[in-house]
Amino acid sequence: MDMFIFKNKVYKPPYAPYYDRYKGHTFKIDHFLVEDESLQHVWLECITDCDLKVSGYVELHQLELVK
Repeated sequence: MDMFIFKNKVYKPPYAPYYDRYKGHTFKIDHFLVEDESLQHVWLECITDCDLKVSGYVELHQLELVK
């Protein structure tokens, strides 16, 4: 299973403070947005806190693969 964190850029303007609650957490891709033919928008599931829900789809360029 591939695991992801958000890139540091999302914790700075113009993204901040919208992503601040996701800092320090690890996620997996649950599914891709079907309507997006480019497959660049994904729905995430938090691995480190099952109660943490991501508010909507995220663009892949905002994520970093954890090795």
